[in-house]
Amino acid sequence: MDGSRYAYNCRLDDSIAIPKKIRQPERYSGFVIKLQFCNKVEAPNGDVFGVLDSFTEVFDIPRQVFIDDDEAMEFLLYIFLLRVQIGESFRYAVIDEALDFTHSLVNDVTHAGKEILRILVDVVVRTLQRPNESVQEAIARASRECAEAADRDVCSGEG
Repeated sequence: MDGSRYAYNCRLDDSIAIPKKIRQPERYSGFVIKLQFCNKVEAPNGDVFGVLDSFTEVFDIPRQVFIDDDEAMEFLLYIFLLRVQIGESFRYAVIDEALDFTHSLVNDVTHAGKEILRILVDVVVRTLQRPNESVQEAIARASRECAEAADRDVCSGEG
């Protein structure tokens, strides 16, 4: 997207609340994943003019389910990211990063004794206002570019 910047990262975050559906957290062994998405329009100085889209989803994947087959996590991330207009190649880049990060945690002996690992998958799309562009024009351009990026990837078959 012209004028837009994509960013994503994965990290451990012990502040993520354990979902209520995990009735006995002391007996749960797995991952709690918080997917956080924000698409915003910013001034060159960093002031936010508007948020075009944002959401947060928290879900859990039992450790053994992930070890046996990571497709459950891949599927959930894909379904949640379908809610927003981003290119398919970017969507898969986020998913691949999250899967790689989670695999690295499974294989890292420093986390072997920790039953619940809380992972934040943070995704941000920033569109910067251009010189001589009004706030309304910047927001309209950001919306248009998101739709075009999503259409371009779908039409070209990326992913």
